[in-house]
Amino acid sequence: MFEGYQVMPDAELLRVETVQVRPGWLDRRRVRVSCDRCHEGINYEREVKLNGLTLCRPCVGESYFDWGDVAP
Repeated sequence: MFEGYQVMPDAELLRVETVQVRPGWLDRRRVRVSCDRCHEGINYEREVKLNGLTLCRPCVGESYFDWGDVAP
């Protein structure tokens, strides 16, 4: 993968999107836990407890940003 990332065109490797961050999400305590489903780190106490699992918002169908006026 490392070698592939070095030669892959930026347009294929990265995607830059404009989003609107909802106010207040950075006011949380700065703690980090891991999602039991995708294993991504979850910051600022944004985890969801569901059926004994600790899950990130995307794994339960939520996210911390809005697309605003920009289409995905």
